[in-house]
Order: sequence, then structure tokens, then C-alpha cells
Amino acid sequence: MTCGIGYKYVAPAKIVQPQINRLKKTAKAPEVDAELMESIGQSDPEFLAFMTSLDPMAIQEDRLKRALKSTPTDGKVTYSIDAAGLVAETKYTTDTEKAAAEREITQVTRRWQMEMLSSVLEILDFETEISAQGSGDNVTYTLEAQKRGEHSVQEYVRVTSTPDGSSQFMFEHFATKAEVDTTRDKFLALGQKMGVRIQVGQARESGSPIQQGVVHRHHLKGGK
Repeated sequence: MTCGIGYKYVAPAKIVQPQINRLKKTAKAPEVDAELMESIGQSDPEFLAFMTSLDPMAIQEDRLKRALKSTPTDGKVTYSIDAAGLVAETKYTTDTEKAAAEREITQVTRRWQMEMLSSVLEILDFETEISAQGSGDNVTYTLEAQKRGEHSVQEYVRVTSTPDGSSQFMFEHFATKAEVDTTRDKFLALGQKMGVRIQVGQARESGSPIQQGVVHRHHLKGGK
């Protein structure tokens, strides 16, 4: 029903739907370095056979659950594992939403990488702990690991990941240089198998044989 009282304005219109953009990022698993494989094959052929046959997907999925439990998310990004690695997908309508999603994906990916490296060290018979300092975009992760079992001196590994993308990893308290080298090579190769590549910079190496009677163990907070 029309009404002639007062002024009137009528115009055709269209309610414009916001443009939905999709953001998809995949943390693709790297190829395992051929030189590492050759080195491991020479020192431990049984381990090489194990690593070659290992299907990492179940471990990747389990560690993704852990990463999501430990990292604040807003529920707008979906995370999954496929043959290529970790996949993050979302939709956004504004640059602000896109930026927020990218920040979240970065944090989840960083935590997932630390969880994956933790699983690598557990395969290598280490106990592990991951700690986080800071919040939001400024979180530094530290992964610590000590060799399982009762040893007078326990082998120790520490990996750090800082917000600016730099990392450091350290192996110490090994009885021989050969044991350090073998463990490092297995760590790097298994990390690549699990979807995490570490680019190694200029290393500092030092050490001497462990003297009989020396005791140094229980580096982790949970150690007794």
C-alpha cells in the first residue's frame, strides 16, 4: 500500500555480498637430503631401513592436535595433514582478517614444527619437554631432550625457535664426536622425513672424552 504523506524515496538496489577470499597455505615436507641418507646408511643401515619405511602421517596428525591444544586460535582456520604436509585453510573478506589468519597460521606452524622435532627425538630414545616464553606473535619455543635411561652423563639436545624465525640447536654431553655426528644426522634426516627442514649454519664444535666418575644428568624439569 502506498502512502502520499510526507516525502518519499524509492530506488532499485542490490545487497552486495562481501567478496570471499580463500587463503590456503601448505607447509610442504622437504625431500630428505641424499648425503644425510648415505651417511646414516654407512653408520646404521638398520636405522636407514626403518626411516625409509616410516609413514609420518599418523605422527604428524597427532602432533597437530597437540599444537592446536597449545596455541590460541579463533576457530576460523582449519588445519589438516595431507601427503604434502601441514595444510591451513580459511576464508576472509578484509585485509585485516587475512593478516590475523596469517599470524595464527605462523604460530600454529611453529608450534607444530617443535612438536614434530620432539617426536623425532623421542624416536631417537630421548625424553622431551617443550616450553614457550612470551605471547601472541612474540613466542620463543624451547625444546629440550635428554637420553632415556640411567647414565652418569646424559646426552642432551636443545632446540630453540624465536619469533624472528631464527633457531639454534645444540647437542652436548656425548661420549664421542662420532656419536654427536650420528645423532645429529639422524635428527636432521628424520626431521625432514617428518616435514621439518633445518638449515644448518656455521657450527661450533668442541669437547673432550668424558672422564670416568663424572656425573651430569636430569636436565629436564621433570627429571628426578
